[in-house]
Amino acid sequence: MRPVTQIRRVAPVDLGPRRGGFTLIELLVVIAIIAILATLLLPALNKGKLKAQGIQCMNNHRQLCLAWRMYSEDNQDRLLYASDNPYDSSTIASTWVTGWLQWYNP
Repeated sequence: MRPVTQIRRVAPVDLGPRRGGFTLIELLVVIAIIAILATLLLPALNKGKLKAQGIQCMNNHRQLCLAWRMYSEDNQDRLLYASDNPYDSSTIASTWVTGWLQWYNP
């Protein structure tokens, strides 16, 4: 039978006060990773924004068409029209737009 030897405990070496912050390299690596992820994500966000604008435009068009149809059904199937002559008092009463629509072609 072997004799039991005592185990000596070594005191830990004190390296001085330890700071709890990050090093500059670690911080720069994290910032670089975030920048790379942002550049990958931005095109997808722009595509989503354009798609949402298209859907909103289609919805606005649908609402206008629905309102126009509901108006005609409530008024003996007559549609509104824009007046050709806003100064003629007989046409102003039944129009939804008066005046001239100017198209500028630069």
